[in-house]
Amino acid sequence: MRTRLALVSVGLVLTLASSASATHGGIHPTFRSETVYFHCTGPTKVSNLNNINAQGVGMDTPTGWDTNAPTQSVQQGAGCGAIDLGAVRNAGLVDGYFKGKFTGNLRDLTLRVHNLLLSRARNTPTLGVKISALEIDGNLVVDNQAVQVTPVLSSTGASELVELSVTGLGSATEIKDANGNVIDVQTTGLATEDGDGTTPHEITIYLDTDPNQQQSAWVWDTTEVPSGIVFNPPTLAAAQIAATPPA
Repeated sequence: MRTRLALVSVGLVLTLASSASATHGGIHPTFRSETVYFHCTGPTKVSNLNNINAQGVGMDTPTGWDTNAPTQSVQQGAGCGAIDLGAVRNAGLVDGYFKGKFTGNLRDLTLRVHNLLLSRARNTPTLGVKISALEIDGNLVVDNQAVQVTPVLSSTGASELVELSVTGLGSATEIKDANGNVIDVQTTGLATEDGDGTTPHEITIYLDTDPNQQQSAWVWDTTEVPSGIVFNPPTLAAAQIAATPPA
């Protein structure tokens, strides 16, 4: 009898433990963080001059990215960028035109782009930065939104680092019962898969300065100016723009 009671007790404990750790039947999205770096593309080092297709001529050569950090310095001849000076501004071209992919669920992203000190000719400590458009899988999720950013002087003293987060691309919120068991997960936007997800998303970003008369020179692809994007960053930048993700 004593043995049977012991077995019953063990079975009861196992049943309670199993109940406490029960999971819901739907997806449970997670968000892996990934840092990518912009790399030079096109026939010249001035990327927006390579893209005068806005006027119906020229080439379509967006700046791409990957997870490989730049390995060469300015002294070795590396680097390129986009300028926002008189002639370029008059042509109506945006400063930066970036295009690439990210695989998995998306919650937020942070742009980390260096600007040459030409931009410090402004009268305020902040720089007006505008995302003219952010498209994900052909859907416009940010349309012509600007924010004031406080740039940080780089260690070389030759550029300023501009950090800007785009928030609200997706979310996953656990719903728990009175006992703390997860009974559902509410998701929004680009949180569409269980775990980190395996679907590649095509992303296009058009970066500009605001107001339009403010001059700038964005630079990337050197060890001194490793500009790029952090997808699903652990922490967000102080300057933020809220996206409108696809339903």
